Amino acid sequence: MRRIVGTLVLLMSLFPGSQAAQAQSCTGDRIGEPGDTPTLEDFLSGNLACGTEAGGGDRWQEEHRPGGDLFERARGPNDPVDPSRLVGTWRTESETGGNELVCYDYGGSEFCFRLYDNGGGNVTYCTVGDVVVATARLVPNASGANPCGFL
Repeated sequence: MRRIVGTLVLLMSLFPGSQAAQAQSCTGDRIGEPGDTPTLEDFLSGNLACGTEAGGGDRWQEEHRPGGDLFERARGPNDPVDPSRLVGTWRTESETGGNELVCYDYGGSEFCFRLYDNGGGNVTYCTVGDVVVATARLVPNASGANPCGFL
């Protein structure tokens, strides 16, 4: 996800009038508004995010482990060739007005997003300016070698 986000941020800064900067706006129910139950942290904790870059590009599988560790799922924790591995951390933080953001730190590169619930475990990752960066399907307690279905 770090590579995807970095590329989108770079494109949006270099070409402010481009399609990347004018991507679709976010829709759905904002997750992490003051008083929400569950909180954004509770919503993500323990879930595998099966994500796809806006526009259908790169895909990823990241486990939001309780306590803040972020693992790339790869082919699973017991795979001898491509096991799950720690790629960074995740946390929530409040923005002005009390709404929560989810922030990912990949060893010094940090990215924060608003999340929108589109029902059925589907979420949209958006910039603070509400531009869609990625979509994901959240899979609770994922097991098996290919819970996202795209390996």
